[in-house]
Amino acid sequence: VPYASVTPKMRSDAKSFNFGIPYGMGLKSLAILLTGNSKPSSVDEAKEKYELYFKTQPKTRKFFDQVKEMAQVNKFTRTFWNRYRYYSFTDAEGNENNARKAAALRQAGNAVIQGTAADLFKISVARNFMYIRENHLLGELLIINMIHDEQLFEVDAQRLNMQRILADVGRNMQFKVNGFPP
Repeated sequence: VPYASVTPKMRSDAKSFNFGIPYGMGLKSLAILLTGNSKPSSVDEAKEKYELYFKTQPKTRKFFDQVKEMAQVNKFTRTFWNRYRYYSFTDAEGNENNARKAAALRQAGNAVIQGTAADLFKISVARNFMYIRENHLLGELLIINMIHDEQLFEVDAQRLNMQRILADVGRNMQFKVNGFPP
């Protein structure tokens, strides 16, 4: 579809699909997302699109399969910087619970990706704070809030060069990590 023809609903559906599929969205949920119902024909259509999604992204499937296997075998996953998330597949009586296990395995891939993203963000906050300290900018450049993956600053525009501050802050938030895209 040409970019100009993309509707808000198409964008919303694509976003749900691209975030839902890797993180373990089931075929019935996918069918409802795509067609509004979970009739057998809709589930078949969802399965086709599910397989096509991973056929064009084999490394994505391999990554999520490996993460789920690690979670199942070790009962934990870890971020790139070794922050751990633990899983239990048993209920209060100690019996293995299939629903709980399925939910944990769906969460596993998300924990690794979102956890690593959170680690990256925390590093960028630390880098910006060190920049403020090292350049004696306390009171002139303040990190006043953090929202998801954004940092909100208050800048004394009368005393600081805004272009330089923006460039330096941007550099502090972008850094190379081996094995990851920039």
